Amino acid sequence: MSEPNDAAERGTDQGASTVTFTVKSGRGDNQEFEFEKGTKVGDAAKEVAEEYGYDPNDPTFVHPEEGELDRNKPLAPYHLDGDTVTLVNEEKGV
Repeated sequence: MSEPNDAAERGTDQGASTVTFTVKSGRGDNQEFEFEKGTKVGDAAKEVAEEYGYDPNDPTFVHPEEGELDRNKPLAPYHLDGDTVTLVNEEKGV
């Protein structure tokens, strides 16, 4: 098992500074988004919710392997580049 990368945890690692992934919703939305790796999950989810026309009340993402992502953590430690996540609001699909 590899050691955690503290820089990646903070979203300040020396690799690519952005992460691109697809976000789908329960209403059939399916679009690719790009964010800075240091962006908090909750902030990115709120932006996606607004883009899709949803009420941005505490949205987050659910990853098929990671489960529900912590809204207060940056995107970097989740390694989402190229993945697909689902936008949810309060543990429910939106």
